Amino acid sequence: MRSIIVSGLVILLSGCATTTNNYYTKTVDSWRGGHVSALVKQWGPPDQRVTGTGGNTVYVYKTESYHSSGGTASPSVGVHFSPGGKPVMTTTPSLNPAWNRGMTLACMATFEVNSQGIITETKTLGNACYGSESFASRMRNPSAP
Repeated sequence: MRSIIVSGLVILLSGCATTTNNYYTKTVDSWRGGHVSALVKQWGPPDQRVTGTGGNTVYVYKTESYHSSGGTASPSVGVHFSPGGKPVMTTTPSLNPAWNRGMTLACMATFEVNSQGIITETKTLGNACYGSESFASRMRNPSAP
């Protein structure tokens, strides 16, 4: 009996699996070790630039869209530096109940750049970080392997 239940669950869960490849994080990660001037040439000017106490700068690229869903709003997302000088992504909940009638689909990609202009760290955060194969071929670091 137990094996029948387990088999049934496996079949049900396999129906939820997706075969779509998401290239977003791999594309962002391809810039690690690249130069910031090439990044800006490829991605355009960042939405935000934050300079930390250690001299590193974080370039932030954001995408957002609003979808009416009748649920609560997504929190605002931002970047600041910890006392140790590392970039930290932060969220702030929406406190305006009048706006809690929809959902913001957002994605943020951050690129930490040292004083020589080399990208030393990359991160992605959000509920809408998706990149197709065509996105990857347009936006990946052309000098990455």
